Amino acid sequence: KDEHSEYLDEISTEPAVNETPESSVVTKHERDYLWNEVLKLGKPDSDILIFQFFYRKTAAEIAELLKTTVTAVNKRSQRARKKLKKILEAKEAF
Repeated sequence: KDEHSEYLDEISTEPAVNETPESSVVTKHERDYLWNEVLKLGKPDSDILIFQFFYRKTAAEIAELLKTTVTAVNKRSQRARKKLKKILEAKEAF
């Protein structure tokens, strides 16, 4: 196992999303699609996005978990979100 995967071993394969009126608008299919696309980004990018958006960890907390710098976490997060945006925009085009 690589050093990044050990932190996500105990995390469910389903996103930890609390159901709210806003989140209920997004269908299960859309959530599953988004979750799968995040996982396809590969490590550590997917780990960073999962920690940020599903577990609400700060860049400093993520950097400590992944044994990297806050700058690296922020840069990887920015790049991963840009990739994910392109993927989602391409899906919308169909």
